[in-house]
Amino acid sequence: HQPSNPSPRLIPCRWILHQHLLHPSSTMMKGLATTSKGCLSVFLLSWFLLAQQQLHFVGANADFGWTLPTKSTAVVTGGTKGIGHAIVSELASSRHQCKVLTCSRNADELEQCVQEWKEQGCDVVGIVADVSTEDGRTELVTEIEAWLG
Repeated sequence: HQPSNPSPRLIPCRWILHQHLLHPSSTMMKGLATTSKGCLSVFLLSWFLLAQQQLHFVGANADFGWTLPTKSTAVVTGGTKGIGHAIVSELASSRHQCKVLTCSRNADELEQCVQEWKEQGCDVVGIVADVSTEDGRTELVTEIEAWLG
């Protein structure tokens, strides 16, 4: 079910969440079984940032290859390990100062990572969710909508 009358700044994010996370027939969910969790995190983050029109590609000589307006908002799945962890760390760092919501299936690992990020001055929120299940995706979307306000 699509959110009713969302604020204009949330339409792209909510549309992506509803179209690609909640519907198992979507291209992304069909590829989930063969996609590593890290790649899924990158995919979700890329879609979110592109939809928000906040991902700006810069010249090839730039140190990082892309920039974000400071204090942007991002959702990263699988943020406690591997590529997902690196993405959360980079986005929440003092360089970007993003507000980040991440999720993991493991509550203990999630709590530990969120605590470490907060000790570094990062604005990170953790949600226990399993995006490989429909119930998990539904719960995550509900939490994201509540978090975004």
